[in-house]
Amino acid sequence: MRGIFYPSNFIYPLTARFLLQRAELDAQDVPMLLGMLYSDSDENWRRERMWVIRFLTDGMTSAQDWKISRKRHVWDLVASMFQGFRQDYALRNGILEVN
Repeated sequence: MRGIFYPSNFIYPLTARFLLQRAELDAQDVPMLLGMLYSDSDENWRRERMWVIRFLTDGMTSAQDWKISRKRHVWDLVASMFQGFRQDYALRNGILEVN
């Protein structure tokens, strides 16, 4: 909610752009997943990547969430990031918390 209501938050412009581009939010999708995992931002790419990992951690609350994640290949993407960024310990620890 901070990303929507607090313009001082680094995620505000990204969430505002995402929400304004859609007429409605698709509850059967993982919003902003690829854009945040593979951000091309010069200054906030690490924060964006960690934000979406925390979003995934907080969002896995039901069997339906797991089905959506499986359908969108979230676990394949996260596993490839885990293997690809061996020196980024914060990212790897965050990924481990998703499960």
